Amino acid sequence: METDLVSLREASRVCGVSAATVTRWARASGVRLVRAAGEKWIKRSYLAGLLRSRDLPVPFEYERWPRVLVVEDENDLRTLIEHHMRRWWRGAEIRGVGDGGRAMSVLADYRPDLAVVDVNLPGKDGLSLCREAALDPELVHTKIVVMTGSRDPGIPARAFADGAVEFIPKPFEPEVLRAAAQRLLGA
Repeated sequence: METDLVSLREASRVCGVSAATVTRWARASGVRLVRAAGEKWIKRSYLAGLLRSRDLPVPFEYERWPRVLVVEDENDLRTLIEHHMRRWWRGAEIRGVGDGGRAMSVLADYRPDLAVVDVNLPGKDGLSLCREAALDPELVHTKIVVMTGSRDPGIPARAFADGAVEFIPKPFEPEVLRAAAQRLLGA
């Protein structure tokens, strides 16, 4: 059996509820259970999502892969960053958002381990996003990397003051982003 799967029996133990309740939660969330070897199974990452959605503790071993949010309005660049992240961390949960206005709600719902944020965004700029995230106690674990192509020499200092933990100028070298992400994710 795949190591990424957990039996429904084990899932109910982890959740502290009956197998029928886990099945109801899965259906309500659109999560498919897998039938194999005479049992029902659920992916670890889906189980972790079910737990998070109910504000239940997620066992460390279920949080194997980092969650990354890429906030970049240039579609090609956002796709490139997402591609690199997936290549570096197979199985990571990667989401992308194209505007700062929507990014804060995605940050609050998704609670990523790492957010790569462009400064110049439609809706809300990346520095404002950093400030709001830094004030949200639910996002205290989220590490924010700010990127920009702006030549304004004051942006790095403002980014750090607003809550960013890393600054990378554009155009960027993928290995610089990878090294920063590894350092921040402890991977």
